[in-house]
Amino acid sequence: MKRVSVNLPALCVYLFVLILIYLAGTYVANFYYFIYVFMVVLGLYSILQVVLSAATLESIQTVDAEHPSKGDTVHFRVWLTGKPVFTTEVDVRFLPVHSRLSHRLPDLHVSLAGKRFAERTFEIPLRHRGSYSVGIESMWISDALGWFSLRRTGSAQSFYGHPRVFPLDPPTAETRVHALSDSGAAGPEQDLTMFEGLSGYREGEPIRYVAWKKYLATGTP
Repeated sequence: MKRVSVNLPALCVYLFVLILIYLAGTYVANFYYFIYVFMVVLGLYSILQVVLSAATLESIQTVDAEHPSKGDTVHFRVWLTGKPVFTTEVDVRFLPVHSRLSHRLPDLHVSLAGKRFAERTFEIPLRHRGSYSVGIESMWISDALGWFSLRRTGSAQSFYGHPRVFPLDPPTAETRVHALSDSGAAGPEQDLTMFEGLSGYREGEPIRYVAWKKYLATGTP
């Protein structure tokens, strides 16, 4: 992406007005020469203001995410500061939040003047697990006349949204006894679907219950 952007329609209007004022100063009155000089100085100042603002503009970004899980909300905070001589217009574009989604934070437009700074906080709900990236993709600094802007790249930081795990507490002994009493059982009965162990084969027992794999491995039924 190009670093310098020029608004050709606005530039053409500026040059056209500049030529008209120059011709008016030549053929109508010398007073228009002062307006012509003022317009030229204003254009030069506009370019200088953008260059100086881009050189001094700084961004600070923080994320209050240590080990977030799916369903949590993360706060992303941005500070923009600089030392422009006069008010400077800055347009900030953010990176896509999730690696598999195209969702972005809304673009930010701030006006910086003197030593003032701008602060914004965004809430990012973690609706998916996986890698998240938050940060500034680009910052465009525009001039006062609106026909020249300069681009600065930002920085980003990543964090991982973990799956949400719900801890399940085992039922208490009182709950288990209550469940057995409600089922009509006289007492705890053996659950034949739960494996408890192997015992040796006794004569007279049904042969279909023999663990044949263990018999072949050990030689003992």
